[in-house]
Amino acid sequence: MWWGAALSLVAGPFLLGTTPDAVAETIGRMDPASAADPTLRDAYPFALTFAGMFGLTIAAVWAWMAWKNRQGRAWARIVATIFLVLNAISAPGNIVAFGGRLGLASIYWAMSAVLSVAALVLIWRRSSSQYYDTVSRQRLGMC
Repeated sequence: MWWGAALSLVAGPFLLGTTPDAVAETIGRMDPASAADPTLRDAYPFALTFAGMFGLTIAAVWAWMAWKNRQGRAWARIVATIFLVLNAISAPGNIVAFGGRLGLASIYWAMSAVLSVAALVLIWRRSSSQYYDTVSRQRLGMC
């Protein structure tokens, strides 16, 4: 999960390097009626700000889940599973929605999906379950 946080932090500056034309083209593909709108390029600063804040939020969630799972919190494994499944499911849709045109974004979403699946496998391994059980018992004073 730390890798997911790092990926989100590193990818942010590259994703923010997207040009106004690329943003306008992508929005135009998603909503052809708005493609001719001259104010579409004016949305670029907002899109950059939103993308930056979204990237920081995603990195913070990855880091929070990594930290709490490392502490052996069983609830964190459930919450991380929900987040990771949503991420793994939405990533291919994001790639398709943008038609792979935003190359760096498509690469980010693909890598994020792979990291999500890997994290899911790791937190649900038998040895991980034993770790969560041991930590929970220690926290409750049962050992």
